[in-house]
Amino acid sequence: MAVKKKAAKKKAVRRVKKKVAKKKVVRRLKKKVAKKAAKKKVAKKIAKKKVVKKAAKKKIAKKKTAAARRTVVKVGGAKRMYVERSADGTFKDMIDIGRSLAQDRRVKAATEVPPGQGGQGDQP
Repeated sequence: MAVKKKAAKKKAVRRVKKKVAKKKVVRRLKKKVAKKAAKKKVAKKIAKKKVVKKAAKKKIAKKKTAAARRTVVKVGGAKRMYVERSADGTFKDMIDIGRSLAQDRRVKAATEVPPGQGGQGDQP
């Protein structure tokens, strides 16, 4: 009888060990699945941020204003300059009139622009 009891005990211990091993495997698999899911969520968030940034860049690119008109400003005495203003009205660029007109005569521009926009090309 003692031999049978020992054999039964060994079987019971084996069963318990198998169950514990199965539980450990299941826990490991659950952790792996959870990690993969977390990685996917992070990847989706990153992808969303990239899409939002691209959309923002496109919006910024669309907001470009039309070419600025050149206006003449007298700068002390007989000196005059062409001035280009930005959308908010501040000076964007100042060019000496004499040099600008001389350069306009020397160089044939590839683009034709409407009057007042001589800084971007030639008038037709």
